[in-house]
Parts: sequence; structure tokens; C-alpha cells
Amino acid sequence: MEINYKDFLTVNDFFNKQVFLDSKYQLNKNTIRRNAITNGKSPWKGAIPQDVLKWKLSLVDTFIDFTPTNSQVKIKNIQALEESEVRIVSFTLGMLFAQCYVQKFMGVNQLYHLKNLIKDKVITVSTKGKFPDFVGFNRSFDEVYLIEAKGSSTKRNYMSNKTIEEASEQLESVLTIVTHQIVRGQSYDKLYFGGNLKKFIVATHPDIQNNLTQEVIDPTEGKDSRLVMDVDKAVYLYYENLLFILNHSTKRKEVILNNSYVIFDVQEFNCSFGLLVDIYEILNTYYKKDSRKVESEGLKEKIDKSLEEFNGQRELEYISIGDDGIISMDN
Repeated sequence: MEINYKDFLTVNDFFNKQVFLDSKYQLNKNTIRRNAITNGKSPWKGAIPQDVLKWKLSLVDTFIDFTPTNSQVKIKNIQALEESEVRIVSFTLGMLFAQCYVQKFMGVNQLYHLKNLIKDKVITVSTKGKFPDFVGFNRSFDEVYLIEAKGSSTKRNYMSNKTIEEASEQLESVLTIVTHQIVRGQSYDKLYFGGNLKKFIVATHPDIQNNLTQEVIDPTEGKDSRLVMDVDKAVYLYYENLLFILNHSTKRKEVILNNSYVIFDVQEFNCSFGLLVDIYEILNTYYKKDSRKVESEGLKEKIDKSLEEFNGQRELEYISIGDDGIISMDN
């Protein structure tokens, strides 16, 4: 099925409805499920509760219409909710579909929840203020992306100007990002500023025909905030929900499209999730029940090496595979 999207080069272009690119992209249900696994906070201690996992999958089934006769993804059942409930669903769907867009077009292996990393002190900030939702790096690690996700369940041709203006302000708060990691046993810092620091608003909502649509806007300005990020720790937290589930579930190894995965089933939803065996084994060498005690030095280098020759980002009828080595599929 398809999702519509419109690209705007600046916030002013959005206000004036000067569309740079009007197009569509393909998306299947398992891609949304796969993103639901990594969406949200890291668990810190123990596995993510099975009830929470089921809630995430239920939200996808309950509010996203994947009827086979539809050519485009649609929203459903919103009219049965109270206003506060609608806000919760809109927020969650906005985050999920922003992840889908970024993975599709920006070559990002892992997309991190920036605010969670700040709370977990994986990212330190130079000033207080509001910050965008996501941070991620392209596969060659030479560009960083800051993403502010906005979601609405209201049928409209475009997201409101006020919402886009607020999103732009959150992105503009960041001027530079410094990453810290261990590479070949040595401490390595890298500065992202100006041309290699990309910022995007991804706003998701149904249009007046109830077809899911997105506006993608690029505000380039930056103010004074400096973010310093421990990317080794961030990589561990990215996979932690799935790692904890795998380590507390009945699992098996299975070869799918010439790659070996560790798989677990969610019988109630007739679906399965998994992770590349190589990445699972690397993560398990760092694993601790309390992630705050994990010594993660050198992890990103190992994960990147494992993904170098991996042919991810595949969508078949009943399977979705991401560049991060995570798979979702129907049973």
C-alpha cells in the first residue's frame, strides 16, 4: 500500500504551500509493526512487559486500515475515541510513521529517541530547552539527522501552520552535535554542524479522503544548544527492547532471504519478530539485566561492521526487514 508525501524546502515554503516534491512510497503492515518494537523508551531493568508489546501491536491493528482492497494506507476507528484518547493515538502514529519515512529515504540504521537519551544521560546538553524527537546517522556516519515528528488524526489537506512552526522551533534549538565512541580501541569524537547536520519535520495525518499523508519540511537554522552523544550506549539502548524480549521468550533461529535471524512469535497477532543472529550475539556479549550497568564501549563499531554487507530495507507481501537488522513477518 502507498502513503502520500509532500516535501518542502523551507518552513516558509510550507506556509505558502510551495511543494518541492509530491510523491508516494510503498509501506506494509509489518514495517509499522517493526517500528513499533523500537518505538518508545528503553526498559532499564527486565524485559518490556508482554502487555505493553501487545498494546503497541493492538494500536497498529486498531487504528491503521490495511484492508487489502485499499491502494493507500488509511486511518480507522478514530471516531470512537474521546478527544484525549485521540491525542494519544495521533502522537503515537506520528512517531511511528516518521520512523518509517526516515528509514525509507535517509539511509539511517538506527533512529534514536533523543529525549529519552537526554533523560538517560546518554546525551548531555549545553542549554535547557525543547528538543526534537529523533536523532539518527546515515550508514556512512558522515551526516546526522534531527527529526521532529508530528501526528494528527484530523482529516485535512495539510498539517496546521501552528504545529509546523512549533516543530521548527524545537529543531532550531540545536546548533551542533558531538558524538563520542570507541573505534579500534581509541576514543573518537566527531562534530556535526552546518551542512552535515540535517533537520526535518515529518508530519503525518489523514487527508480529506482519509488517505494517510505526510508533509516533510527542512528548517535549517540553529541556535545555541550543543548535544554530546555517547553513540555506543545509544546503540545498545536502541536494540534493548527487542534484546530483552528475545532473552525472555521462546525463540528459534531461522534463515530468511539468505540471512539468519533469531525469531520469536506473538501468537495473538499471528506475527513474528527477529534480529540478525550476528547482531543478537554481539549485543548479548554486553547484556546486563540493568542497562545502566552496561559497559558499551566499541559496540557501534561492531554493529556497523555486521551491517556493512547486510542487504536490509526489504518489503515483501508478508515480510518487512530494516537496515537495522530487525525483521517483522506474518506467521
